[in-house]
Amino acid sequence: QEGGTAVAEVLCGDFNPCGKLPVTFYCDDAQLPPFDEYRMEGRTYRYLREAPLFPFGHGQSYTTYKYGKPRYADGIVTVEVRNTGKVAGTEIVQLYLRRRGDEKGPNKTLRGYERVTLAPGEKRTVSIPLSDKLLETWDEESGRMRVQPGRYDVMVGPSSCDNELKTICVTI
Repeated sequence: QEGGTAVAEVLCGDFNPCGKLPVTFYCDDAQLPPFDEYRMEGRTYRYLREAPLFPFGHGQSYTTYKYGKPRYADGIVTVEVRNTGKVAGTEIVQLYLRRRGDEKGPNKTLRGYERVTLAPGEKRTVSIPLSDKLLETWDEESGRMRVQPGRYDVMVGPSSCDNELKTICVTI
């Protein structure tokens, strides 16, 4: 019965939303491959090569955030996040991974996230564990998931949109 009040509080800026999209919103149906085939190419943020209307993980807020350069050490990714706006807000920091040189694999895969609430001007270092299980990718040779040695792009940001992600390369 308070649904109208809740919507009004968000629209008037009395409440700062922090939800993120759990799906990709395509520009139109021409961006999708035919439904009579089951290849993953062009489906979901993991295999879409074109820019979508709204990317997986996209969200709106009445404040803005600035991400620093991520770091990786001892199985943990850390990144500094600062609230650069004028109101308090909650950001959901997203961690994506891509194995370099994997032409058949996904563009990126969500491997972790962390929610952080920041006052205006506040900054905080966010830590997201990246265990061996999260580093596993499909190995064609063995026919199973396993950690494959090589170079990986570790990407951190507010959504799966490439131009919003801060990227470092690590060797596993």
